[in-house]
Amino acid sequence: MSRSPASDRVEAYGIDAVCQDIVDGHTLGDIAKAIGVSSGTLAQWLAATPERSLRARDARRVTATLWDERAELAIFSARDAFELSKARELAVHYRWRSAKMAPADYGDKIDVGGKVDIKVIPDDKLEARLLELIGKAGIAAYPGGTSETQLSAEAAFLLPGNGTAET
Repeated sequence: MSRSPASDRVEAYGIDAVCQDIVDGHTLGDIAKAIGVSSGTLAQWLAATPERSLRARDARRVTATLWDERAELAIFSARDAFELSKARELAVHYRWRSAKMAPADYGDKIDVGGKVDIKVIPDDKLEARLLELIGKAGIAAYPGGTSETQLSAEAAFLLPGNGTAET
């Protein structure tokens, strides 16, 4: 299958040049424009092989540090209150950009944890409990049900507390 002329232009430009442009802080849109292709063509070309994709991702990770440093520089170089306000907004954007480029380093730290306790119920006890609940629901066609609120000894272990259906 033959490649498109746009893809040939990106290929001629090369992955080394694309990665250097990324590290220099250029956006993919700027790089695509400089090559003379669409952003989509460049993105597809980068994603077409695992090696190119990995190299571009590594370049973006390196660039994340650059954006973080730009955030600090913008704040420290402000000369008045207006520039400081503007610099703070830029800093938020630059740090957001860093988080998108290198989430492991600059993204929000999320600690997910918890304890899950699963009680395994043998089939015969599960069936007994099911029949009992069906009977309580007033479905007389199913044997083993009862209309009392006190559970059988077989089903009592399924409920917390004293083994009654009342809570």
